[in-house]
Amino acid sequence: GVRWTLVLGRVLIVVFAAWALTVAVRRRMARRADDAAARLAADLRAAVAALRDAGQSPAEFYAAAARAVMARLAISQGKPAAATDAASLLARAVDDPARRERLLAVLSRNDELNYGAHESAALAPGERESVSALVGEFCEKSD
Repeated sequence: GVRWTLVLGRVLIVVFAAWALTVAVRRRMARRADDAAARLAADLRAAVAALRDAGQSPAEFYAAAARAVMARLAISQGKPAAATDAASLLARAVDDPARRERLLAVLSRNDELNYGAHESAALAPGERESVSALVGEFCEKSD
């Protein structure tokens, strides 16, 4: 009688503690996911805003364009931009092959300007506007 009541009481306390811990962990994970999503959205807004800065060098412009594309891909996958493979994600995110290639070219141009010998290369006439339009349209696309 009394002994089983004590055992049952202890079991119930352990079960309740495990449940409470599970709830706390789930809430914390949800809060972290919300924080990460907010950071990704802020990164996207900052990168798109940087595209509008007319005083940028070509390297700064393409860095902002690449950050915007990567941030948009990260948002669509729910992962940080560093954890994304742009080519495979663009293949899934962009149906039009020509548009996908143009977005990949933006990322490639950024790499060239960052790591190549083209640091002082000037933008072609209309290049800033066409790249801004392409990236802006891609970043505004809803899932």
